[in-house]
Amino acid sequence: MRAVQRGHAGRWLWLGLDVGTDIPLAHAAGRAIIHAGLRNRAFVERATTGFEEYPELVEPWTLKPDRFGPDAARLNEAPRIDNDLYVRDSDKCILCCKCVDACGEQWQNTFAVSVVGRGFDARIAVEQDAPLTDPACVYCGNCIEVCPTGALGFRTEFAMRAAGTWDESRQTETTVCACRGVGCDLTLHVQDNEIVKVTSPHDSPVTHGNLCIKGRFGYQHVQNLRKRD
Repeated sequence: MRAVQRGHAGRWLWLGLDVGTDIPLAHAAGRAIIHAGLRNRAFVERATTGFEEYPELVEPWTLKPDRFGPDAARLNEAPRIDNDLYVRDSDKCILCCKCVDACGEQWQNTFAVSVVGRGFDARIAVEQDAPLTDPACVYCGNCIEVCPTGALGFRTEFAMRAAGTWDESRQTETTVCACRGVGCDLTLHVQDNEIVKVTSPHDSPVTHGNLCIKGRFGYQHVQNLRKRD
């Protein structure tokens, strides 16, 4: 039969091909993947809903959550605050690499962050794991926008959540950025009459959720002018 598509690992797929998943090789691969995920069980308990189904889901796999030992779990790492805008919390990172894509070819083409290390030592970092102020980061914040777990976040939001004052239900205001003539759509998160965060709608035909440093963090001059007056 004629091949129609090249699949994973360079293997060709063709019409009429029977693909089996209930086979020992597939089960072994599945167990290895799930075992690797179990090392972050504490994160899963915090970040997901429906975790009460966990025993029922993993029981058929005859898993051993402690297979890799207690040192395999990279937990209890303090959030890294080395600049005025971002917070990096590796404890919440699931290595989805969305931030790497956003910083790279997908949107920004800055390539300031990448995956470093291997296995359980793998993490998202900048060159030589330096402070964020040293590498090529342009502080567009698009990595924060795509992060699904809060491993990357706004410093203002991080501080307010820690203080228990963050209330996103009453924050949203929409406007257009006036820094340039592009007309980027902005969503202002305003709380207690102060802008605490700026995002952009993902369905915006102009930004697609992305902003530059002026649009995402330039709001601070509003507070500064108000305080000066």
